[in-house]
Order: sequence, then structure tokens, then C-alpha cells
Amino acid sequence: MSYQYLLDKKVYSPKGVKKLFGKTVKEEKDEIEKVLTLGKYQKLREMWYVSFFVLAIKNKYSEEYYICPSDYPDTHLIKNIGPNQEGFPVEVMTIYDFYQKEFNGNYDELIEKICFKKQKRDYGRSTLLLINRIQSKRFNITHFARLLNQKRLPFERIWLGLFREFNKDWTFFDIYPLSNFKNITQINYNFKDAERLFF
Repeated sequence: MSYQYLLDKKVYSPKGVKKLFGKTVKEEKDEIEKVLTLGKYQKLREMWYVSFFVLAIKNKYSEEYYICPSDYPDTHLIKNIGPNQEGFPVEVMTIYDFYQKEFNGNYDELIEKICFKKQKRDYGRSTLLLINRIQSKRFNITHFARLLNQKRLPFERIWLGLFREFNKDWTFFDIYPLSNFKNITQINYNFKDAERLFF
């Protein structure tokens, strides 16, 4: 955990992000795809994805984090509101192009895309949250993690978030750094748990 003072920044709970996202979808005449693809909503999308990560953390570890949007890295997760906030920065990257409907199975190409986009800057002690919304039952997380761990990336940790439509849940896998590929830590948020977990 790092300690970071974020001056005059607005913070959001997952409930606050949900409200903001819902309002924006309504403004776009209920066309959620616009909110998920248009460049002007990139910051909102990042917060939206991070909100499910925060809920999965709460589900597994009973810890509540608030989301503070920023430019670099994309968000800060804050546990305590005050002059000294305990938390950690999170950079968000979607690992698909918006027009893609399915994963083509080329893990090397995917890893190169991540490295190309994320090796250029120093992210300090940040976490990278990779988001995959493509429906694929054949995505080999262990193989992906093994390839990713052969690279040097400027992050303290990397998580992979997968949304599964058929289960209505998000699962997040702690994939970097990793030495034991048989025991990949995972945390989960299922929409049926919304009432219990939302804050």
C-alpha cells in the first residue's frame, strides 16, 4: 500500500459510480454501447470497471475502497478519507478493440499490445487492471499469465478482470508477478450480491 494525499479530488463509492454511469446511459437515450465505446466516456468506463474490482475486494477481504479518478494513473483506490489516505493507484487497460466480438487465440499478440502500450511510462507503485469483456470460454488464464510474467512491466501488480455474461459476474485474477501458476488468486463479484456489497 502506498500513502498518497490527493488534494481537492472527488471520490466515488461503487454506488456513486453506478449512479453516474446510469445517468450517462440515460443521457445517451439508453444506448449503453455508446458509453462503452465513445472516447469522451473513457474516464467513466475506467471508474466503472474499477468499481467492480473494488466490490470484488470487499467480497473477498471485507475492505472498502473509494475511487478517485486521476489522469495518471487512471484512478486511486482510497481506504481512508482524510489528510493521509491509505490506498493504491490503479491503471486500467481494456485488452480488446471495441469492434472485436471474440478473442482470436493469439496470446503473443495480446501480450505485445499490452507491452507496447504500458512499457513506455513509469507507473511507480501502481497496479495494472486489465479488462477483458469479450465472451470466451477458451481464454487460457494460466497460459496468458505465464507469457506476461516473461516480460518486465512497470507495475507492482497486474490483475486480469473477466466479465462472464452467463454468470453475470466479474472475476479478477492476480496474474503478475507470479511464480506458482497452479494457484492463481482470484476474487469475484456477482451481481446477485449487489445489495450485500454495494456502498
